[in-house]
Amino acid sequence: MLAGWRMAVRREGLRMDDRGSSGVPEGWSLRIVGQLTHFTNGKAHENSISENGSCIVVNSKFVSSEGEVVKYSDERFCPAKQDDILIVMSDVPNGRAIAKCFYVDQDDRYTVNQRIGILRATRAEPRFLFYSINRNPYFLAFDDGIKQTNLRKDEVLSCPVLLPPLEEQRKIAAILSTWDEAIGQQTRLIELKRERKRGLMQQLLTGKVRFKEFEGLAWQKVSLGDVLSESRLPGVDKLGKRLTVALHLKGVSARDERGTSEVGKTIYYTRRKDQIIYGKQNLHKGALGIVPKELDGYLSSQDIPAFDVADGFLTAYVCYFLARRSFYEGLEAISTGTGSKRIHPEALFQLRFHFPQYENSKKSPRSSPPPTPNSRRSKPNSSPCAPRSAA
Repeated sequence: MLAGWRMAVRREGLRMDDRGSSGVPEGWSLRIVGQLTHFTNGKAHENSISENGSCIVVNSKFVSSEGEVVKYSDERFCPAKQDDILIVMSDVPNGRAIAKCFYVDQDDRYTVNQRIGILRATRAEPRFLFYSINRNPYFLAFDDGIKQTNLRKDEVLSCPVLLPPLEEQRKIAAILSTWDEAIGQQTRLIELKRERKRGLMQQLLTGKVRFKEFEGLAWQKVSLGDVLSESRLPGVDKLGKRLTVALHLKGVSARDERGTSEVGKTIYYTRRKDQIIYGKQNLHKGALGIVPKELDGYLSSQDIPAFDVADGFLTAYVCYFLARRSFYEGLEAISTGTGSKRIHPEALFQLRFHFPQYENSKKSPRSSPPPTPNSRRSKPNSSPCAPRSAA
């Protein structure tokens, strides 16, 4: 990693700097955010949210999701201006949003919600300052992993910043922005390929497109209860051995335990590799995947049920079938309960579909590129329905 970083430094025409005993590069100065910006708190917009509003409400979800989770309003209680830096000031223990920043790229588009701070640069290049304070370790140290993290104004303004001369700030900001744009282009390309894959899945998994060797072969009509059986293998609760299922088909991973986690308060079940698993509250949001072999023996509660696939059906195929957006988004209609509704296995088992015979169903998952294996604890698998047992 270090060698790659040094190569990038040389490519951009940069040089490594020898720092003095103070740790500050020659010609730079050590400042705090309060010396470089004007600070304003955002204001509450919860009562003015409108699906067709004219401006985007910047809240912690908007910032932490890189703009994917959006709410709108016609009210501009706290408008943001171009080049403002918006910083998340409140998050749960061990959260990933605290001190995450959003750079405002234009006027009259955003209004800022409460618990989001507005930093308006007065004595620094705005984009350089954005890169300097975004998720700065100084802010992350306020998260004790036990209670809600709430940054105060004085804490935000006390963040130290190494400040080069203005022209150097601009050059640094320009280079980093160029890299951001390149990353953005690759991200958009990946999303286009995902969209094409979703279309291919819909065609293959519903029989609208057939392989030549299987044309004319009838598919069998079955209920999901014929295909799946819920597993309730007893388990012994243990911190560090619990599973979670990410939204938007981002796979199964070990759960990050927070300081408030307790052992023995909930009944947990042992999950086995290659079982299909989903989140009852969020299946309609793509909380679905296959338990990878490195998480064999991990645990989840009945709110994250796991299923064995019946003989004669391919696990990866069944998972891909369930992972169609047109399918899982419609499952909210069968959720039940008061408060947080859940999609229970009994309701799923009643749904009926046409499935190909096993030898036929083998082929569809292999038409997709192989997924990148996930690590034991960091990233969920890039494909939640990786054809593990069919490899």
